[in-house]
Amino acid sequence: MAVQYKVNEYFRRRLSDSSIYTFTSVADAQTKCAFHNTFLTSNSPTVTYALEDSGQTLKVTFEFADNAKQEAWRTAVNNLTETTLTISSISDGEVTVSSHGYDSGSNGLLFHYETDGAAATGLQNPAPVYIRYKDANTLSLHETEAEATNDDDSTRVKISASGGSGTQTLWQPYSSYKSYDVERFKREWLNQDGTVSSTATFDK
Repeated sequence: MAVQYKVNEYFRRRLSDSSIYTFTSVADAQTKCAFHNTFLTSNSPTVTYALEDSGQTLKVTFEFADNAKQEAWRTAVNNLTETTLTISSISDGEVTVSSHGYDSGSNGLLFHYETDGAAATGLQNPAPVYIRYKDANTLSLHETEAEATNDDDSTRVKISASGGSGTQTLWQPYSSYKSYDVERFKREWLNQDGTVSSTATFDK
């Protein structure tokens, strides 16, 4: 593939005290960023990872077979939209969300729980959770993607969550990454000789 069709994306993780987290490894950075499948797979890029800035920045490089695929990837990523589900109730690790619109193909998706009141027991505010479809109005909550996609009812473990107050929601970020404390702060489009053609910066 030609260097002409390369894009660099830069990510960092900002903690609650506004300090920047230092990733311990590329694998740690991948786990913390929890990228959307659309970001990683749309139009079949070759994806490579590297840590920079003494481990505080994850650089993700995408290489495409041709310009059409690169532009289609840009469109797909830019069209990602934020999803917010309003919770009616939480009981025994299951949330009631009227007509949530998901099915079993959504098992394992990462959402973030938040409330403007008291958090449900068993959950922090905010907290990352993985969802599993139960029925048209009910989703179960799990600590890991593996649990949410475990089809064995006898071994699958839910988060022991109940109650809570205020407006409780589950949301997915609009951007190319899933984690609520991860920032994408720069994107570079590369020329054929590997030099930077253009740079975009982002607040998040």
